[in-house]
Amino acid sequence: MPSKEPEGFLDYFKDLDDPRIDRKKLYLIDEILLLTLSSVFCGSDS
Repeated sequence: MPSKEPEGFLDYFKDLDDPRIDRKKLYLIDEILLLTLSSVFCGSDS
């Protein structure tokens, strides 16, 4: 039986396309997703 590595948060979004224009990207989509998750954990609701 092959061992399966646990998936990380960003692994769920690895196939997500970034619709933004390349020259306008100040932050990577991974950083935006991680910041969003962190804010939800801290109680952000808006």
